Amino acid sequence: MTDQERIIADPAPASRIAEGRKATNACVSNMPDTSRTEAALVSAGFAKTTEESTGAGSLNFANSYASSDGTVVATIGSQGQNEKLCLVRIAGMTPEQSLSLAQPWAQAYGAQTNAERGQGLARNAVQAWGSMENDRIVFIAALKNWRADDVPGGAVRMIHIQR
Repeated sequence: MTDQERIIADPAPASRIAEGRKATNACVSNMPDTSRTEAALVSAGFAKTTEESTGAGSLNFANSYASSDGTVVATIGSQGQNEKLCLVRIAGMTPEQSLSLAQPWAQAYGAQTNAERGQGLARNAVQAWGSMENDRIVFIAALKNWRADDVPGGAVRMIHIQR
């Protein structure tokens, strides 16, 4: 499946986006504490589906949690002690829905768009934001698609780096 084939034109059902919002809320309320974020996902009805410990140069761990129907998947990961990841993928999510789902993260961190920061966008990004404070850096992206699997749909990603 090509990148273009993974981009959805018809919006995902509102109920699926609401499930995705539960996952993004768990991340924004609890990151960079991955244990609390994972507990919040379970409390929101997500079930752990995978647990991975990976090698050097990639994530040290990545745990995935899925909605009851498997159409929403949240991955919580860590690369080193200070860099944490929250990725929420939704089957059938359009780029516009991805943008809407990511905006509360950008607002919560007072993030600026990449354009405002003088940077461009990745090819599969609808929009990206960054926020830098004395104690942390946060990068947020609304993605048109997610290339890791063959399920078409968008994703939102937050990388939280503690200084």
